[in-house]
Amino acid sequence: MSNGVSRYRNAVLAALVAEYGLTRAGLADLVNERIEENTGEPGEATERWVYYLLSGQILWPREAQRQALEEVFGVSALDLGFIPPRGAGRRSGPTLRVVRAPKGEAVDRRRFFMVAGTGALSVTLPDLTRRTRLGMSDVETLRQPLRKLVTLDDRRGGTTLAPAAAGVVRHIEQALERCEVSDRVRRAFYTLSGEYLGNAGWFAIDADDLPAAARYLDHALRVATISRDATLQAQIWNGMVWRATQAGDHAEGMAIAQAALTSTASRRNPKIAALWHGWVAQGHAWRGQRALAERSLGRAHDALDRADDGPPTPSWLTFLDRDELSSQAAYSHLVLGNYAAAEDTAAEAIAATAPAYPRNRVSRQLTLAHAYLGRREVEQAVNVASTVLDLTGDLHSGRLLRRYHTLHDRMAVWESDVPAAAAWTQRFRSQLPAS
Repeated sequence: MSNGVSRYRNAVLAALVAEYGLTRAGLADLVNERIEENTGEPGEATERWVYYLLSGQILWPREAQRQALEEVFGVSALDLGFIPPRGAGRRSGPTLRVVRAPKGEAVDRRRFFMVAGTGALSVTLPDLTRRTRLGMSDVETLRQPLRKLVTLDDRRGGTTLAPAAAGVVRHIEQALERCEVSDRVRRAFYTLSGEYLGNAGWFAIDADDLPAAARYLDHALRVATISRDATLQAQIWNGMVWRATQAGDHAEGMAIAQAALTSTASRRNPKIAALWHGWVAQGHAWRGQRALAERSLGRAHDALDRADDGPPTPSWLTFLDRDELSSQAAYSHLVLGNYAAAEDTAAEAIAATAPAYPRNRVSRQLTLAHAYLGRREVEQAVNVASTVLDLTGDLHSGRLLRRYHTLHDRMAVWESDVPAAAAWTQRFRSQLPAS
């Protein structure tokens, strides 16, 4: 040590913190919660204290903090890279405690691996099964894997992700069976379970596994009823509309959206109301009701305009913006056979699509290609469809794959008359699996 500062950096602890995706503040919160559980007194760990641990300025934490760190990671202080002072063992007996049955491990080695293209996502879960009591910090820790799953879905598609999300729910349910929780924490865990199940339903929809989606969403709706979370219910209803429309039951999808418009969440949050108006517009389009569809699209835009002064947008609804409404309008116009309007609104949505969301771009380009075919502008349709195939490599979406095949079937009609259409369908058959 020089000038009171250790030259030793705790690389072992730093590696564990990085592996589990913890921030310094997050680790401090977990340590404080364990200290309060063990001693009945609030902990005093801070972000700066964690920095001192990592930098080696604290080589051997005080007993209460050391015990809390052992319980957080489920290993002894020595295994965490700490160095005991000389003679500590002789003064106070065994100072290195091997944690065989910790009260609460922040992490365990069970992981869910989702193959996505050439890579895999590792989701590490906290082990709550040996805890005696759960707190809000456990809820927040378990929310972190959900963010990873949603990010991967946004970028690559939901295929393979639903079982992982459902696995986290089982993990939560097992912990709630064994551990004491306050009413507030229990509701928060049910809300979190509903968020995982709602996303599992969406992942299954995107994988084109509609029976699995129905099971996840039914489970999610039961959980949301217990949590009494109106915004969560709106998320699940959105998934149910998606499932119904993907199954071709547009009447059911419209009925859910119309009922949702009268919900508490819709009345309180204009952005949620905009979502339902967009779905109702698609329902009218499938019924051939052009004027009613356009009226609902106008109401969706009006509601979105009011959302700027409304409550914060829930994380599951961040996708809904004016560009998304343009995409919904394009689809409604396409269904109605209003191909010129579908072309214009789809082009607007494509131009505004961020590069980080290739699935959205592909979906909107598929709509545009269909609009061109509707106007018998086959060369333009081929140009767009070729770009669509260029973007398929990293996408894993059974839902989009079905739309690819629909486009192929429509393009194949022109094979004998338009050489470009024949070339595209040949490329399609060599690149994409059969439906």
